[in-house]
Amino acid sequence: MTKESSSTAKRKRHTNSKLGCANCKRKKIRCDESLPSCENCLKGKKETCSYLFLSQEEVERIKLTHSLRKSQNKLLNSNYRLPATNIATSSRAGSLEPSNKNYKKMKALSPALSGSALEFKFELADLPIPIPSIVYPPLQYNNLCMQDFSNEFKVMNDFDSDDYTAGSPTGSAQNDMLPNGFEHQITFNVINPKVFKRVNSAHSVITTPVVSDYSLHLFIGKNTLLDYMSDSFMKRMSFDMELSLAVQTLGEAIHLNHLKSKPISLREDTDKQLIERLDDRVNSSFVKCFEVLKAKVEKIQQKKCSNYRSSEAGNDLEMVAYAGNFLTFTSIMSKQGVKLHSKALELPLLAYNTYAKLHETISNKTLEVVSLLKKNLQYNVISVNVPSYNPQFLFEIESNLRSLEFIFTAQSLFNTKTDLSIRSEFETLKAQYSALMKFLRDKVLNIVFALRDETSLSVYPIDALFDILKTWHAMCPPQALVSKSKINSAFYDESVFLKDLSTTLYTYYSAIAAALDAVFPACKYFFSLSFILPVSQCYSGKETLTVTKYNPYTRSFFSHKIDILLQRHIIYASRLYAFFKRRFVFYHNNIKWSNYYDNVTLRENRLKSRKLFNATEVAIKSFNTTLIRPEHYPIRDKSLEVSNCVNNYVSFTREDDPLVKNLYARNIETLNIFDESSILQFDYESMLLLKDYRSFDDESEVSREVLSVKDIRNHYEDRFAILDVVSRDWEE
Repeated sequence: MTKESSSTAKRKRHTNSKLGCANCKRKKIRCDESLPSCENCLKGKKETCSYLFLSQEEVERIKLTHSLRKSQNKLLNSNYRLPATNIATSSRAGSLEPSNKNYKKMKALSPALSGSALEFKFELADLPIPIPSIVYPPLQYNNLCMQDFSNEFKVMNDFDSDDYTAGSPTGSAQNDMLPNGFEHQITFNVINPKVFKRVNSAHSVITTPVVSDYSLHLFIGKNTLLDYMSDSFMKRMSFDMELSLAVQTLGEAIHLNHLKSKPISLREDTDKQLIERLDDRVNSSFVKCFEVLKAKVEKIQQKKCSNYRSSEAGNDLEMVAYAGNFLTFTSIMSKQGVKLHSKALELPLLAYNTYAKLHETISNKTLEVVSLLKKNLQYNVISVNVPSYNPQFLFEIESNLRSLEFIFTAQSLFNTKTDLSIRSEFETLKAQYSALMKFLRDKVLNIVFALRDETSLSVYPIDALFDILKTWHAMCPPQALVSKSKINSAFYDESVFLKDLSTTLYTYYSAIAAALDAVFPACKYFFSLSFILPVSQCYSGKETLTVTKYNPYTRSFFSHKIDILLQRHIIYASRLYAFFKRRFVFYHNNIKWSNYYDNVTLRENRLKSRKLFNATEVAIKSFNTTLIRPEHYPIRDKSLEVSNCVNNYVSFTREDDPLVKNLYARNIETLNIFDESSILQFDYESMLLLKDYRSFDDESEVSREVLSVKDIRNHYEDRFAILDVVSRDWEE
């Protein structure tokens, strides 16, 4: 009696006598009802489970009972409901050997039908490899209908298609679409070049926003040289011989510079003769056009205002200003001396200054170009107040570029079994790389610390600034402005590698342009031109900035992984460009400026520094190993008092709320861009690393008022006075 009571206490009777296997029913123990064999029969090893002899209908009946018992079908909206993984089952007519080995073989090889538990399978189970049993964590599956998902996100699926709902298979064939394809309609506007008009920003809003892509690089802030030519200029160019001559001279100077920058191996026999002829022609045309324009301005100045039609004087002065600007570009492209360039620069300055005096004497309609100057010249005016950036990082740029020298100097690269166009393009790319390295070593790095004087107005000698400026713009390749990469299908691998290499080099050109503009900000004040290229954001976006991996052509020449190296160089250059672009926007968005040219102290110390003293920023000396923090961007320093007369009129107003309120959480992460073992999380939209700090106010929002005619005239008089003093020691 005691034995029976103890045994019954330990064993629990079968809860479902209809579904338990025969062995468990006979032993009166709980059956787990696992298919194809219950767990108790597997442990016994000597008995064959009766489930192995069940028919398919009986198996489905057991599975249905399991599903109802676990109530999974009743909880369709519950999370953590795991989908059933198929378990290998098979209905067998005959008997099976009651061995664990045969069972495992059957379980691994039999086709999967259905199941009720999440199970992980391994292929090739019969291999003599010990596969460890792993306990997997629970997986959460959220039951979400497509209709619920579409309410928050736009979903393109087959059920939204009209062809699917209508059940018509011929609709996609009529539209030349594959089955289950999607039709995306797009329209293109046909542009008639005869009626196309450029946007005249003179009639835009009063406040002019700063374009974040540095397009404010020309005299009136236009994007490119073609945009610089307004519609009024295009209408009257055929009637003004001086203007036509100035444009022709500039075109010849650009052609001459292109021939001189050609690689020696690609020069033709006639290039040398053409260079000599164009050189003489550009010089003679420049002098002729300069004398004619200067005489026309002097004639207007000598004539009394009452005897001169204001509209006629304004049109003549506008023509002189346009032509004079083209002459200044010509002097840069032909690499003429700084004294000759300053004389050419006097023409547009003299024209606008003369018109300002006429405008104050005679009330007339303001010209379009003058209205444009009121808005865009303010960026030239405040450029002298922007502090010069510490140039230490320029040595790092040169070092990074030097690390790519082994690619450009490879003798066997593109020499055999390659199209002639690809070979000539690589030679051009090699010449552009050599010119950039020579420019950094000979023109920039040897003066950035040797000639630096932060107490002076221009920080560096003005003639040295012009030497760097003209060399940069004459050297900069047109490919760095607009991307035009083409893939040769016959030499696909070679073309792809050349595209990646050119993208790397041209992103460095954009980065160096932004860097030079930060180190030499006064160039825009004195020469109405900065180092910033008229970029069109062609070297941005993930598709353009991503290097093709596993290129067989590069793997055959280099043992090193060139694709990884080029990708990290592109990230470095793009990140540097993005940083200085934001710095540019921060200064031009947050400088409060008022006319200070009438100040007596300023007139006595025109060559003294006018930089903002209430702006503070921590300079980055190494972009390779420095994460961008809030203190690296300029903010207002409340602790500094006004230190000179200029800062009573010019101040910096930016405050970074996360930094001021200590809302920025700092981390202790380190950075080494060229360490291939480190993972770089690069955001192609902001062109910064995810670890870098990005402020919320990095968009262009300028609220400064436009300049008055008096402001423009005082600005030009100040430039005349400064150039007159410093040009006495210049050579022709």
